[in-house]
Amino acid sequence: MGQELGFGIEFLGLWETLHNPNFNRVQFDTFKNEAGLNRFVMTPSKWIDLTGAIGIITKAGRYGSGTYAHSDKRLCVNPTIIGISKFGIV
Repeated sequence: MGQELGFGIEFLGLWETLHNPNFNRVQFDTFKNEAGLNRFVMTPSKWIDLTGAIGIITKAGRYGSGTYAHSDKRLCVNPTIIGISKFGIV
């Protein structure tokens, strides 16, 4: 698994597991296993649609469009250090 991508997917999955009772854990495990493959492509819309994620929002349109993350995620520059310790797992 690509280290940077793998940590990002892990962090997103951890956050969703803790905050989203409807998170599709089975689909998350599939993404986690495929993350290091050359053919693996992840977009915010794909993540939201297939996992039922609530921590990332995408908005299409001319004004105010973009991808937005929950404030917990924006604050974590290095999820392997800050994010996991923030949740009290370390």
